[in-house]
Amino acid sequence: MFRKYYIVCPTTTATGGTELLHQLCYHLTKLGVENYIYYLGEYEGSPVKRSFENYNVNIANSIDDSCENMLIVPETKMDVLYGYSKITKAVWWLSVDNYPGANKIKKTILHTLYRKLKDFKNSIFDKKWKHFVQSEYAKQYLINKRKIGKENIFYLSDYLNNTFITTARSKVLVRDNNILYNPKKGFEFTKLLMDALPNANWIPLVNFTADEMKMVMLRSKVYIDFGNHPGKDRIPREAAICGCCIITGLRGAAKNDIDIPIPSKYKFEDTQKNILRIKNCILECMLKFTECSEDFTEYREKINNEESIFVSDIKENLLGVRA
Repeated sequence: MFRKYYIVCPTTTATGGTELLHQLCYHLTKLGVENYIYYLGEYEGSPVKRSFENYNVNIANSIDDSCENMLIVPETKMDVLYGYSKITKAVWWLSVDNYPGANKIKKTILHTLYRKLKDFKNSIFDKKWKHFVQSEYAKQYLINKRKIGKENIFYLSDYLNNTFITTARSKVLVRDNNILYNPKKGFEFTKLLMDALPNANWIPLVNFTADEMKMVMLRSKVYIDFGNHPGKDRIPREAAICGCCIITGLRGAAKNDIDIPIPSKYKFEDTQKNILRIKNCILECMLKFTECSEDFTEYREKINNEESIFVSDIKENLLGVRA
C-alpha cells in the first residue's frame, strides 16, 4: 500500500469515466486511505464540478513525486506520467477503443502520424507501469496487443450510480413497446433494423437528463446496441437494471460473456443476413416481455453487486499493489 494516491481527471466532460474516477476517490476516503484528485483543466464552473461535487473529493494542486506514492491516470492521459520520475505509475483502462493507439479511425495524415508516434512512445514505457482494467476486453487487449505481463494487470472495475439502481428497484411502471438505442453508436446498422420495423416506436437515447433516462428505460421493453463496446458500457447496464431486454452485436467487449453476460441468443453479428433474426428477437421480447425479461436476471444480479466488487478490487488489487 502506498502513502498517497493521486488520481488524474480531465474536467472538460462529465461522463461515466470521469464519474468513476471520483467514485474511486470516494471509496478510498471511506477506507481511510489518503488520496487526491488532480484535475487537468479549470475545475470551477466545469461540467465535472457541476455533476460530481457530491463525492466531496480532496483536490490536489500538485503531485508529490515520491516513491511512496502512486499516480493513476485514465488511458487517454498517459502523457501525464512522463512528468514524474519517482512516483509509481499506473494506467486505468476505462475503455480500450477510446485510447488513440487502439482507435483505427484515420483523420488527417499528420494527425494519424502523431497518434502512432504517441502510441509508440507509450508502448516503450508501459511495460514498467501498473495497469488496472475496467473490463475483460481491456485485459485481453493489454495481454495480446500491448504484450503487458499478467503480473502488471489488475482488475478495478466500476459500478452504476446508486440513485439509478435505487430508482429501478422502487418504481414499477407500465411498459410500452419502445425500442431504445444509442444514436452515437452503430447507427448505420441500427437504421437497417429501423427500416425492417418501420412501425415500431424507436427512441434515441440522446439529450436526456439522468432522471429522464431512468424514466424512459423503466417504460420501455428493449434496448439494442450494435455499436462498438470499448469496455463495460454503462447504458446497456442501465437499461438492464431498469428491466429492459438487451440485444447487442459482437463488437468489442460485447463479444465476451464476462463484460456483457447475457444469453447468446440475444447477441448477433451485425450483418445483413441477421436482420430478420434480430427483428424476430425484438418482436419476441415485446410480445413475451415478462418471459424474456427473466433471461436477464443473472445480468441484473451482477450489476446490483458491482459496487461491493469494486470495493473488493480496491482492497485486494489497488491497495495490494507494490512498487
